[in-house]
Amino acid sequence: MAEAKIQEGKWPEYNLIHSLKNTKKLKKVILVDKIRNTSTIDRMRLAALSDGNDFSADFSTICREHVVSNTQDTFGVEKGNRNLSKYVECPKWSATTQNLQIMLYQLALHKREMQSNNLVHKPFTLNISKKLAAVATASGNGIADYLKRRIDKQLYKELGYRPQYWFTIEYAPAGQHTVGQQRPHLHGSILLPTKDTQSIRKQRTAVSNAFNKAVGEVTPEFSRRVFNMGNFQHHAQNNNMPVLSSKFEWGGYCLKAQAFAKIISGNKASLFSDNETKKQAKAALSDLSKIRDNHDTIADSSNLHPSSATESPLINILNETGRGFGFYGDSEPLIKQTHQTSLGAKPKKMKTDKAGTW
Repeated sequence: MAEAKIQEGKWPEYNLIHSLKNTKKLKKVILVDKIRNTSTIDRMRLAALSDGNDFSADFSTICREHVVSNTQDTFGVEKGNRNLSKYVECPKWSATTQNLQIMLYQLALHKREMQSNNLVHKPFTLNISKKLAAVATASGNGIADYLKRRIDKQLYKELGYRPQYWFTIEYAPAGQHTVGQQRPHLHGSILLPTKDTQSIRKQRTAVSNAFNKAVGEVTPEFSRRVFNMGNFQHHAQNNNMPVLSSKFEWGGYCLKAQAFAKIISGNKASLFSDNETKKQAKAALSDLSKIRDNHDTIADSSNLHPSSATESPLINILNETGRGFGFYGDSEPLIKQTHQTSLGAKPKKMKTDKAGTW
């Protein structure tokens, strides 16, 4: 774990270059699992872009042999039927990366929202004060674990139940990425009854109260930006994409700076979820693992037929510049949506997520 220098009234300070020099050599990444993770992520993203009513059916229409072949090119792996057969399967949960786990969390919460008339799935960002950052950083179990316990306690107090949610911790540099103060904050998503997301007479919602109380006492100016909750539907419409695609790419955006977070935390997990969401995510992965390619559907109604896969505009999306996993890039995609645009409009530029500015 990177050693933190804590001073009152300042963000925790780290020297990541020094930490890297003293980091033990990590275990070698198993290439098979890496390719399985990457290929599964690509298939899920393409299935979401199909924008059908049945994600499993859409997933089956994606030619996995072609997606895996595309991934093999990326990793420079020798091709052939023998090698291909190793990579076409989804990875086991124990071998999943955070990138795949976060998509499975999003899929699990999305399914719950679709199956209910009164649940809504929302993205959120939580900024924490310098005082709380210092206390949480100095805690024995790490900053993320400390914050989750505070959040869980306040959510139950305010709502009377524990909602399903996940979050990841990110560090925004107050100066340089590798040396100096780092502003920790959380990105995630939460599943709530609609009533708990609605403000009455311009008062804070119950969920906003819970997150604000978890952060504790702050200045009036800072209190206005402690908790921000976005809208997947608005973002999807503004950027001309299916809602599930918006949810998947938000997950990718939330992990955009995980390399630094891992160094700071000593390679500890920085992605947390409640037990029920994790259970549903594991079930979703199990279901996807059982799906086989539906080539009849591909031939009849899809532009993803194996014979034309290399020309498929949907497949080529994966290789577009700036459209990698979490292709929101360096913009804050979902917070402070103010108005909607037509479906044919170009994607709206959002404010950059920089230290201290929102």
